[in-house]
Amino acid sequence: MTAEEIAWKFPDYGNVPQYVYANKSRSVAIAISFSPAKVSPAQLPELKSFLPKFLEQALPGIEWITQDFIEISQLRWLQLECISRAIDTKIHNDLYFTSFNGKMLGFNFNSTVEQYNAYKTALRKSRDSIVV
Repeated sequence: MTAEEIAWKFPDYGNVPQYVYANKSRSVAIAISFSPAKVSPAQLPELKSFLPKFLEQALPGIEWITQDFIEISQLRWLQLECISRAIDTKIHNDLYFTSFNGKMLGFNFNSTVEQYNAYKTALRKSRDSIVV
C-alpha cells in the first residue's frame, strides 16, 4: 500500500505501520511495524498488560478474542486478537508483538469480519513463516 493508503487505513495511535501488503480491494492486509519503543523480551508481560488497555481507549467497542503469548519460529510473541470498528466495516485483527534488536516489532494480519474465515488459513500460514 502507498503511504497515503496506510495513513487512511491505519489511524496514527503512535505506531503507524511502515509496510502494508494488501489485496486489490484492501479488505485483507498484513501490516508490519517497527516501533521506536524500547522493548526487551523480558518486558513482553508488561506489554501484555499495557497494549490491550491502550487499544481499548484508542478503539472504543473493541471485542477481544485472544490476549496471550505464542511461539513463532522459536521466538515468544504477544498475540492480541480482536474485532474492531473501521470507518465502514468491522475488522478482524490478529496482532503479534515481540522484541527485535531491543525495539518492538509488530505484525497485524487483518481482514474484514465478513472475509476472515476465507483468508484465515492463508493469514496464519503467513504468520507462521515469520523468521526474525
